[in-house]
Amino acid sequence: MFDCQSHLLNECLDNVNSHCISGMNADYALSRGRRFGGCAILWNISLKCSVEPIVCSNNRLCVVKVIFDSYSIIVCNMYMPCDNTGDINTYNEVWADAINICNAHDAQYVIFAGDLNTDLTRHNSAHTTGLIDLCRSENFTCVKTHPQCQIDYSYESKINGQKSCLDHFIISDNLHDSVQSCYVAHDYDNMSDHSVVYLNLLLNFDVSHILVDTVIENVSKPMWWKASHGNIVNYKTHLDQLLNDIDLPVHVISCTDVMCDRHRDNIQLYHDNIVTACLQASTSCIPMSKPGQRGRNIPGWNNYVKSHSETAKFWHGLWKANGSPNSGILFDIRRKTRYQYHRVLKCIARNKSTINASKIAEGFINNCNMNFWSEIKKIQGHQHTMATNIDGINDAPSIANHFHDKYR
Repeated sequence: MFDCQSHLLNECLDNVNSHCISGMNADYALSRGRRFGGCAILWNISLKCSVEPIVCSNNRLCVVKVIFDSYSIIVCNMYMPCDNTGDINTYNEVWADAINICNAHDAQYVIFAGDLNTDLTRHNSAHTTGLIDLCRSENFTCVKTHPQCQIDYSYESKINGQKSCLDHFIISDNLHDSVQSCYVAHDYDNMSDHSVVYLNLLLNFDVSHILVDTVIENVSKPMWWKASHGNIVNYKTHLDQLLNDIDLPVHVISCTDVMCDRHRDNIQLYHDNIVTACLQASTSCIPMSKPGQRGRNIPGWNNYVKSHSETAKFWHGLWKANGSPNSGILFDIRRKTRYQYHRVLKCIARNKSTINASKIAEGFINNCNMNFWSEIKKIQGHQHTMATNIDGINDAPSIANHFHDKYR
């Protein structure tokens, strides 16, 4: 992914902004092999804080400064070279650039995170020695050594099953007592050979100053495009029954004062009862979505992937329940079913357009309008993106003023 395509991350995820550094060189139309570098930082837009991307020429670093009312945090995502290449110079250069950025931007706290390609158990590795020396000299703490850390491994080779802990959080020493937990999630449906690592910090501040006072409701909604003729008839009948049970006082109906405000509460209650009746009738008679059903729609999931997913999930759970062995029958079956699941998932991802087109054509052939519009809705998804750059202007107030000057 090139820098100019970084907006695609925002389009794939709701309520998220991002700062991305590409590992690709836009000067070349064609590239061979895997690129080095490239990382991103994503944050929820509901956080009431200012997130300032920090420009860095090193494509192994992605840095932002998160500014709250009373403090700020430098957050740096890092992607280090492998420690079996002997490229200790690049390793040291990345750390030097990261430290220089922290010194140039005043912040109370610092958090480094990412694929450091450093396993602290490899005592003969130059990466391990360099990281330990850096933590001592710069007053940093590697969370892997923290008492609250429960990470066994973060990388599992798909070739030979070898496990290592290569992904780390490095924090400034003043965050040591704020660490509540640090753990890893080994999920069967994770397509990467790296597992997701989590860090929970507890900082002393008022939560009301951090989160915006908005709540995203996680409720079911009527799917009118799936409603049959019978559903609509039942809805009308049930709604008529509910509306007949709503009473409006006679003195409200007979009032002739056009400026009257004595019956405002009665009219508001009448309105609320009508809305409630409509909602109750739709819930009872119209197909409803599942609560929180806003995940990604994967074309062909039920036909091609679901059975592989369930099989991989079963053997992964059984493998974990037996202590995650590194060899044996369970290890082999879990590895094989996980590989098959990932292979099928990648296959349908490559053929997404073909599968979508096939389903739409099937809807036309069968003259099934509901299925047709259902597939169109899946393709469109729930993307509500907002441009973050207009004519070279990035911040919201300047963009608003730009529109004002353009269209006044």
